[in-house]
Amino acid sequence: MQFRRRPNSTSRRLTPGGSTWGDHLLQSPTRVLSAMLVVAVVVQLSSDALRRVFVPDLGGLAGVAIGLLWLPLLLGVLLWKLVIEPLRKEHQARIDQLRRQREELSSEAERLDFDARLLQALEMSDDEQYVFDVAERALAIAAPGRPAELLLADGDDPTLRRVATSTEAGAAGCPVARTGDCPAARQGRTLVFESSEDLAACPKLRNRGTEPIAATCAPVSVMGRSIGVVHATRPAGEPAVRPRTDRLSSLATRAGARIELIRALADSHHLAATDHQTGLANRRTLEMRYQELQDVPGPHGVLLCDLDHFKQLNDTHGHEVGDEAIAWFGDVLRRACRPEDLVTRFGGEEFVVLLPECDRTRAAEVAERIRRLLAESLQASPLPRFSVSIGAADTDLGDRLSTVVRAADTALYEAKRLGRDRVVVSASQGETGPPLDLDLPTLATPWD
Repeated sequence: MQFRRRPNSTSRRLTPGGSTWGDHLLQSPTRVLSAMLVVAVVVQLSSDALRRVFVPDLGGLAGVAIGLLWLPLLLGVLLWKLVIEPLRKEHQARIDQLRRQREELSSEAERLDFDARLLQALEMSDDEQYVFDVAERALAIAAPGRPAELLLADGDDPTLRRVATSTEAGAAGCPVARTGDCPAARQGRTLVFESSEDLAACPKLRNRGTEPIAATCAPVSVMGRSIGVVHATRPAGEPAVRPRTDRLSSLATRAGARIELIRALADSHHLAATDHQTGLANRRTLEMRYQELQDVPGPHGVLLCDLDHFKQLNDTHGHEVGDEAIAWFGDVLRRACRPEDLVTRFGGEEFVVLLPECDRTRAAEVAERIRRLLAESLQASPLPRFSVSIGAADTDLGDRLSTVVRAADTALYEAKRLGRDRVVVSASQGETGPPLDLDLPTLATPWD
């Protein structure tokens, strides 16, 4: 992360309004002496004139003495009013300005430090829950001693849920239910409300307690779309300190960016691991899962399913009906299998089901359940009736996925040869046993 260096404007801002006459006066001792001499002459003449007006009979040395007494007093007053006091005020103004600049620089340094530490923590987040944990700790730092929370929507659902609260002061209790109901989320900018009783206050701030409250709301955005808000409250009348507002805005920005990245990676992984038509796992995912099962003891079942006469189904009813049939069968597979089973579209109208800790016999029982469920589901479906042939095998037939799938394919070919719409179990590598007895009669299809 790079930070652009700000121009050094300290020297330019030290003296508000530029140089003063006092600066020019003090640049040369000669000027100071000349000014003092002029002031002395003016004071002397003024005092002499005053003496003649008010004490005309007083003369000689007494008059000179009175003039000399007036001279230091008037000279001191004039020097104080015309030189020392302006310089003192100017010096104090410079001190005050430097103090403000120091406070601003200190605040900026704290903001940058908070931002850097927050960014470092979020970069270690590999899922949204970890982002929420970081946000809870960051809320306590961004708004110390004040209730604060992070409200977030999931995906395309605009409903907001509280995913993080300040570890120090708890939740702020914002009742907003949807992103469209939040002014900060709608406008896409941080909003500061000084009091819930103000005319322009957020309606969601009102009636949240017996005393008026103030709030700061910073929107959380993903790909330019607001999906949440960072919300912190404080007592009404307490000023909105800029460093606190900046930290809350930074938290909303950084958390939104990290969530956006995590969701983009998740979508990318999902697209890479699934079949776009059915949403089932693809062959690549099957191979990865099969490798993982190599460390799990016991046989693991593999079913190879193929829709019967699928080409004729497409030719007779069109490819749209064929696509619907594939999607329908994918849903049947999901319902017939366990959560730990992996249902895969292997290609075209072929599907592979990986059954962890399941031998060939139990795999055949699952295959028969799939075949029956398909037949039952089509009775209430507008789709034309179709059937499936299934070959069952397990990992005792080989260490490689290709070997086991080949054995299941041999069993599937036997099921096709025996009339389709049935389950055949592979007895050993390269051979098949007799088909299972099916209680459900073979379905008649219009293209048989």
